[in-house]
Amino acid sequence: MGREGRDYWEAQLSEYWDNGLTIQEYSDQKELPYEITHRWIRVSQKTLKCIDSHIAFATG
Repeated sequence: MGREGRDYWEAQLSEYWDNGLTIQEYSDQKELPYEITHRWIRVSQKTLKCIDSHIAFATG
């Protein structure tokens, strides 16, 4: 597996958010490396927090 970018991981992780699996279960099921999957989930969570903060500030 090469160095896939944000678009690839957003597509992969869209299923993760909806399935209720642990990171380990999801990475095993999709045959994705656990460490990279975990890293991209953290990046996505931080991005969502940032977006939520901006929305709260703008509508506040």
